[in-house]
This record gives sequence, C-alpha cells and structure tokens, in this order.
Amino acid sequence: MPLGDIIKAYREGLGWSQNDLAKKARISQGTLSRIEANIQKPSTSSLISIAQVLGTPIDHLLQADQTPVLTSVEQLGTKKISSTFIDELYDLENQLTPQQRTIVLKVARAFAFETSTKKHLQDDATENLSE
Repeated sequence: MPLGDIIKAYREGLGWSQNDLAKKARISQGTLSRIEANIQKPSTSSLISIAQVLGTPIDHLLQADQTPVLTSVEQLGTKKISSTFIDELYDLENQLTPQQRTIVLKVARAFAFETSTKKHLQDDATENLSE
C-alpha cells in the first residue's frame, strides 16, 4: 500500500478531516492532500510530524510494500473460503489500520496452516490404514 494511502487510512481511522491532520501536523492541507494522493512525498520533518500526530511509529507508515489482506488471504492455499467470509473481509478492509490488517492476515495464515496440517495428517493416517 502506498504511503499516502496508509496516512489516509490512519487519519480516517481517527475520524479526522485532512484539515484536522494538517493543522495538528503543522503542514498545509494542500500538501497533505498531495501526499495522500501519492503525488508528493512528504519531507522528513513532515513525515515525523504526521507520525507523531497520528500516534504511530514512522515504520508503520513506511510499510509501502504491504499487500492488502484480501489478496493475501485468497493466496493462502485454502480452496474453500466461503464467499460470505470474503464479503465480510472486503467490508472490513477499509476500516482496519495497516497494523490491524497485518494481524488479521497473520491469524488467517495461522488458521490455514493449522487446517492444512490437520488435513495432511488425516490423509496420511487414512493412507496408512488402507495399506
């Protein structure tokens, strides 16, 4: 996810307007708008100020290579993900902070791994019984 999108997600998660964040971070609203639109990169001082105002470490904002939860969940190797589950994830995705998305993805991977491991053990046991 691009930096501007991450900043926007944090800001919206706090229920702030661009003007609210810009004032608190002491940057112009126009600059923030261009940053969130990924047209302009923030200066180091602006990035530090934005992170402080949002109450998050700078490294959380710089996770530009973070993949969206839904793409990653669909690539877990589990073929039987219900459409209801996927619909609920789509609804939640924009409401989660980048950090929360990472946590959801880790939990989903853990469940997929656990389910996959149990399935392989059951398949192995069945094969051994039939021999």
